[in-house]
Amino acid sequence: MSETDSWLAFTVIGAGVTTVGSLIAMGIKEFFATAYLEKFKARQSASAVYRKFRDPISLSAQELCSRLREILIDDHSFLDLDVLNIPAGTARYNTADDPQYRLYKFHSTLYRFCSLFGWFELYRQELTFLDAGNNKQNAEFDTARAGIRSALADGHITPHDDWEDWEDRLILREEQRAIGEMMFADKRTDRRIVSYGEFVERFFISQIGGANRWFEIAKDFFGNYGQKEKDFRTDRLWLLLVHLLKMLEATNSALVTERLTNVKQQALEEIRKRGLIPDLA
Repeated sequence: MSETDSWLAFTVIGAGVTTVGSLIAMGIKEFFATAYLEKFKARQSASAVYRKFRDPISLSAQELCSRLREILIDDHSFLDLDVLNIPAGTARYNTADDPQYRLYKFHSTLYRFCSLFGWFELYRQELTFLDAGNNKQNAEFDTARAGIRSALADGHITPHDDWEDWEDRLILREEQRAIGEMMFADKRTDRRIVSYGEFVERFFISQIGGANRWFEIAKDFFGNYGQKEKDFRTDRLWLLLVHLLKMLEATNSALVTERLTNVKQQALEEIRKRGLIPDLA
């Protein structure tokens, strides 16, 4: 083979290697570009889901915080289970002792509590197949949400040696999801939570026509609260209140009123005094 032929052969081989290398590089670039784009789109979709549910979840959390503050600090007598036996009617006496007002307070407590888990479950179902990414706000929200679930589901959360003598109620994690599903207006088409009126009608029907298991779990968690001195539910409610406020601070700090800020400090003091989780500040 002549020197010219050798040079041509090397030129052809070099061109082939360059072409193959370019094709491989383009393929790798296309692969990573596509993967990055898909991940970016998934994160954008996750952010859209978060924005969609942020306001209803925040408002539900604020309403529940206000009621928990009232239960823990002001008055919880309306949670006596006998209140639910009061026939529905119209409030007449314009006082906190009015039977209809007490019935309303029990119903609305259950509604605020169950609604929060309804919004949580709608959020979870839409987010299941999406990559939420490392968004700080999403992470803070999910951490607080996990704390809320833990406050209701975890056993032996306090250091008392005589815990067998204490009153307590648990709502396990899948039961929390079931309570949330119970609050859907329509599981197939209407992705919203039932109104207060719809909730009370469902609750009333369940009480006279065969108990709904998930209504009963929610009702029993609050029912007759505070009638015993040794009641773990007080610890759970303080923890729940702190995690709800942390979630509000992460999602919509404008809803954290001065009153709620003050009660958070009181809740943290109670948690430390009771020997509960120390790192919630």
